[in-house]
Amino acid sequence: MAEGKIKKNTKQKVSDSIRNRNIGFKYIAVSFFILFSVSGFLLILYSTSKYGPASTHDSVAYMYAAESLLKGKGLVYFGYDTPYVQWPPLYPVLLSGISLLGHNLLIAAGYLNGFIFALIIFFSGYWLLKGTGNCIISITGSIAVLASIPLTYVSKFIWSEPLFILLLLLFMISLDNYIYKSSLRFLIEGALFAALACLTRYIGITIIITGCILLLIQQKKFINRFVETVIFGFISSTPAVLWITRNYLLFNTLTGGRPPAQNTFDENITITFKTLASWFAPDYSESIFYVMLALLVSISVITIIKNFYESVGQAGQNKNRVYRIIIPLVFSFVYVGYLIISASAVAFDSINSRLLVPVYVPLIMTIFFTLNDIIALQNGKIRNIVIKCLFIVFYSIWLLYPISEITVSTRYSHEKGAGILASEWWINSGLMDYIRKLPGENRVYSNFPDAVYIHTGKKAGYTPKKEGLAPYGLDKFKKSVENSDCIYIAWFNMDTINNIYCIDELKDYFTIQVVEKFPDGVIYKITGLRGFYNE
Repeated sequence: MAEGKIKKNTKQKVSDSIRNRNIGFKYIAVSFFILFSVSGFLLILYSTSKYGPASTHDSVAYMYAAESLLKGKGLVYFGYDTPYVQWPPLYPVLLSGISLLGHNLLIAAGYLNGFIFALIIFFSGYWLLKGTGNCIISITGSIAVLASIPLTYVSKFIWSEPLFILLLLLFMISLDNYIYKSSLRFLIEGALFAALACLTRYIGITIIITGCILLLIQQKKFINRFVETVIFGFISSTPAVLWITRNYLLFNTLTGGRPPAQNTFDENITITFKTLASWFAPDYSESIFYVMLALLVSISVITIIKNFYESVGQAGQNKNRVYRIIIPLVFSFVYVGYLIISASAVAFDSINSRLLVPVYVPLIMTIFFTLNDIIALQNGKIRNIVIKCLFIVFYSIWLLYPISEITVSTRYSHEKGAGILASEWWINSGLMDYIRKLPGENRVYSNFPDAVYIHTGKKAGYTPKKEGLAPYGLDKFKKSVENSDCIYIAWFNMDTINNIYCIDELKDYFTIQVVEKFPDGVIYKITGLRGFYNE
């Protein structure tokens, strides 16, 4: 009796010791996540510290909409003062909220994206630790997110992609929790994150599609799956439906005007895979990426099928392991497929790292969850150690590529500017300096009004568009000329978009005189309408 009690106490002590050791390892892993998150935040701040965060026309549109909202004018589109319909509203609303704290909008946007990047790193590590219980897997996975070429790139810009990726990650974690625990709270939580993602980028519809697919393939009665899918679909899509309804009522368009596509379906597929390859392998080893991608998908599918058969009739860990691989993998397929089809139907920016970056974290999650399952399948201790050692060796070799790329990029961003409108060229522009000195009441149009707005704080607009919606056209511009005493055009000597009227084309309709010439451009002044256009 006493001997049995001693054995029982010994087992309990061993069990408590193992549990305490695992808790200790998890605390260490979480400490690493925090360290990596802070490192990511500081990396973005350092990149943007000299010239501010990188910006493009989209960035300026977000900032202008945020500013107009703060002034009580609602969300207004930059360059034409029309309703803001080209993008969903969440990111500019968030920017306006930060501005209420008293921060400069440009600086605040840089801090915001740095903070979001840090959260992406932390929650990626957290999900891996929660899903695998393996500290090595979760720590190396979070490093892979920190050392992400596309993520560090977009996080330096005032773009909505980092926020979209964070909401996507939180959606995947919530859906994973729901499938494992079947708690209505997690279903609603996942639906809300999907809804917020749709209010960040229109392509957030891919998250709703992913959620519906995953809820419908659960191992439950069909009626339960159907009801859960309807609940999720309704909650996640309602805010976006209300937003595009508002767009149609205000501007007679759902998501803004979109011209026909310029790249074919086959071309978009090629561009997509070349872009994905550039994240993981140098140009000369692109073929290695294709082999590794095919291998990853094959191993993941085999692992999913194996775990699926083992989990039939179970509601435990095997079942959850299946969906932890399926969730990010299904999203990756849905997102890439939707992007390629959309880019082949209508024109927007050519498929690039910015548009594809939302699949980076899901791909990393798929890789590391699959790797954990492969390690778990090895029964022999020595074989398990060999696999772990091989993984660490190959992982360390691979890590040299993204770290070297990010190091060079970060140094260049700090010294020369993070990109596009944030650079020493714009800061030192003579034309820009002249615009700064113009009286505030003068209206300024330009082929780069976004740069004017970023670097001078002056409200500026594009010259009229040749095609598209009427509020962007020549007749609307004519009314602006008629209602203004003085209109300047700042024309920079740089390649510009070809769908707006250039100076020579505007001279057919308006009398235009040269005010001042600079090495980087010319200041013009519109003095009136041509006689035939004045009729």
